[in-house]
Amino acid sequence: MPAEPKDSKFCQKVKHLSYPIKELGGLIFAYMGPDKDNPPPLPQYRALADTAGQRSLEATRNYDYNWFNFIENGADPVHFSILHRADPDDGTWRSWFFDFKNIPHFDAVETSYGMKVVSRKPGPTPDTEYVDEKSFALPSILQIGDTEFTHFKQPPEALSAGSHNAHFMFVTPNDDASFRLFTVNHYTGSDPEFFEKLAPSRRVEAKAEKKPYDRRKFSPFRGNVRTEDIACQGTQPLLDQRHEQLATSDKGVILIRKIILNAIRAAQRGDIPKGTGKMISIDSFTGIRARGGR
Repeated sequence: MPAEPKDSKFCQKVKHLSYPIKELGGLIFAYMGPDKDNPPPLPQYRALADTAGQRSLEATRNYDYNWFNFIENGADPVHFSILHRADPDDGTWRSWFFDFKNIPHFDAVETSYGMKVVSRKPGPTPDTEYVDEKSFALPSILQIGDTEFTHFKQPPEALSAGSHNAHFMFVTPNDDASFRLFTVNHYTGSDPEFFEKLAPSRRVEAKAEKKPYDRRKFSPFRGNVRTEDIACQGTQPLLDQRHEQLATSDKGVILIRKIILNAIRAAQRGDIPKGTGKMISIDSFTGIRARGGR
């Protein structure tokens, strides 16, 4: 207040709400719980705490729909094949793997931190299989492991060494109608120019031109993974307002809801929910491995 007299004591009457914070992996975490003087320890997510490899933060994204619509998207690997429906011959591994004419089988598996969905196809030899894993960690983290095989044109055989990049997303709700997405990439491979090569595919894509008479909010949206996701997630109502028919292929969505409900009940009882350990390693493997492995 620059116009206050020099001897004014008014500033001593003004207080601003504050929260304890900690920095980890280039992100700042604020504890907003009841015991500000004794906050619980910040989980040491390996993708943020590990000093090995390279780390890159993407631009923060803001969305005007409910955060849970985004979370459920990660528990439904079938949507890659159906919604995005990429050309299986475009040269990228993910388009070949998630071919909508040959949708891979997947399992939903509960873990110590939350859950992951494990998609599988027969490998190059009878005793191997191609695997793509996507993970959810409480309270609101999604991680995928196939970034380096999604944006670079490589044959399926390139997966023999497995994935080296953890694409780590903090889905942070503002309220029921909006959320922010903070994204960290942690690369432990041998290519010193990995993030430089990845950068063009991670930029916010330019919107396609709309006709003056087209007033639809999400038109046009086809042909881009992010805009296709936003169009489908953003038009869904809140979870308690939907009329659903969940089937066998929705097993990932069913499991993630059960895990979150159990975590809420644990917190209400005063118990320690999943995902609060000292060091949390979220394994989202993508590559070739022995058949039946975990």
